[in-house]
Amino acid sequence: GRARPPCLPAGDGATLNEAAPFLWRGHRLELLAERAVWDPAQRLLLVADLHLGKAETFQAHGIPLPSDGDAATLNALLTLAHRWRPEQLVVLGDLIHGRLGLTGELRQKLAALPALLGCRLRLIGGNHERGSWLEGLASEPAQAFGPLWLSHEPSSCPGLLNVCGHFHPVAVV
Repeated sequence: GRARPPCLPAGDGATLNEAAPFLWRGHRLELLAERAVWDPAQRLLLVADLHLGKAETFQAHGIPLPSDGDAATLNALLTLAHRWRPEQLVVLGDLIHGRLGLTGELRQKLAALPALLGCRLRLIGGNHERGSWLEGLASEPAQAFGPLWLSHEPSSCPGLLNVCGHFHPVAVV
């Protein structure tokens, strides 16, 4: 089989009790208990798979769920940004759960988010953003940030560490 490129998931996975250092060819990253990655050299905070508007998406399909789930996610994101004071916060895909969950209220929250975070907000497009338009927040392709290759799904760029949102395993029967 083909060797998998070096990949560091930033979104899904177990929660750690504290920040854990991770060195990649002399470049230090901090794996945070809040399921985020802090890059102190680039002042870059990485998160993934927030799935904002998930309850509203389910509601649109007739599944009754309360609509307050985004508050906890957004408050945790603001706490992270205020603690680490990044120059940029990059979401590695799936900021939203889907078009149906993009209510007027969520659009207003997303528009206000960069000012509340105190830094530039960027989005590496994920599978849940497909077909959606977020005013003022373009969905960007996978790309290099210093020694890191940032993507939603695992991908490779020779010589760079792939920090990705999560894996999308597929089984064929």
